[in-house]
Amino acid sequence: PQDIDNYHGTSEDGLTFTLEDPVNLDMGFLGQAVALDDGIRFYGTGGTEGIVSAFSSDGYTFEMDKGNRLSGGGADPGVAQLEDGTFVMIYTTPPQD
Repeated sequence: PQDIDNYHGTSEDGLTFTLEDPVNLDMGFLGQAVALDDGIRFYGTGGTEGIVSAFSSDGYTFEMDKGNRLSGGGADPGVAQLEDGTFVMIYTTPPQD
């Protein structure tokens, strides 16, 4: 595990951002935040762990979810919730030989 300082900015209008304290987690914040009824789940890159996620009820304090969303090699996830409540994820991987 490694702790990574992830930049964190907030905005009232989506155009001008204020830099907040970094979010320090065992994941890189190159990924996708998904707004949920009770908070935000961020899907990101967990190094050799693959795709991992963290949850926040306030958008400032995140806690890592247990386990991996995708093991072994995925990175840079894009995640969306579908109308039926399920989720779809698209991610990158190294070229396959």
